[in-house]
Amino acid sequence: MRYTADSASCEVLKGHTNIVRGVIALPSADGQLPVLVSWSSNKTIRVWHAADDGTGAMWYTADSASCEVLEGHTNSVRGVIALPSADAQLPVLVSWSKDRTIRVWHAADDGTGAMRYTADSASCEVLKGHTNIVRAAGPGLPIIL
Repeated sequence: MRYTADSASCEVLKGHTNIVRGVIALPSADGQLPVLVSWSSNKTIRVWHAADDGTGAMWYTADSASCEVLEGHTNSVRGVIALPSADAQLPVLVSWSKDRTIRVWHAADDGTGAMRYTADSASCEVLKGHTNIVRAAGPGLPIIL
C-alpha cells in the first residue's frame, strides 16, 4: 500500500491551536482504525476515535463524539505515554508538561457505556512536586532536566 496526500487517503486532523508535539497510535477496542492520541503546546491532549461517516467508511473527526479534548495542564504538554489498564479497557495515559506536573488519565464510563477520559479528580491524578519542567518520562521514573 502506498500513502499519498490526496483527499481520498489522507486526513488532516484539525483542532490543536498551537504546535503539535507528538502523536501515538493505540489499538482500538473494535480492531478497526487505531485510536490516535496527540498533544500540543496549546496545553491539551486530543484522543481521536475513528467514527463511521454514515456510508460505512471510518474517518477521524474533531467533533465531541469522536475526539476527546483533555484539558488540565497549564503549560505546553511535552509528551504522553500509554500504559496497560488494570481492567483491560482503554490504556492509562500519562502526560507531562512544562507546568511541572504529571497527569495520570484513567478512562471511565461516560454514562452511556462508552469509555472516555476526563479531567475530573476521580479520573485524572495530578502529580505535583517537581521544581522544574518535566521533559521526558518512560516506563521508569520521569527524567527532570
